Amino acid sequence: NELLVKRVQGYSERLLYETEFITKTGHILPVEVSSNLISTKGIPFGILVTARDITDRKKVEDALIESGKKYKDLFENVSDFIYFHDLEGNFIETNLASKIESGYTKEELAGKNIKDILVIKSDHLFDQYVNDILKVGKSEGLIKVATKDGKKRILEYRNSLVTDTIGP
Repeated sequence: NELLVKRVQGYSERLLYETEFITKTGHILPVEVSSNLISTKGIPFGILVTARDITDRKKVEDALIESGKKYKDLFENVSDFIYFHDLEGNFIETNLASKIESGYTKEELAGKNIKDILVIKSDHLFDQYVNDILKVGKSEGLIKVATKDGKKRILEYRNSLVTDTIGP
């Protein structure tokens, strides 16, 4: 008889989940469990279960989480105004120092474009800046910004192009 894996009403054809096994020595082992309903001629007669040790994957996931926490802590608590913006100049993310430098909260900047806070309103200058970033991968200089309360400030900037490492 040929074994067929079919969907049987009331049963899930396949389950995939993570859990922990305890070894004979008492060691806790993280595993990924896959179970498949096995049937022949539409009648279920068993379940095929496989478990895979995911210890290494869990270590990598934990390291990534810890690295992310450290990055976020550094990003938020550094005294420099750090931000991400898209190629149109829309703020994507800013750190807590943005409030000190611009007077705007993170939430207020999230709805703004970098051109909104520049004293000299020039799409041409911004376009040149973006072109430089795209060609060379970085740009630096001085910009004059208007704070939320209307004061003018000169900020030194060093910007780098950030690309998606996953692909197009």
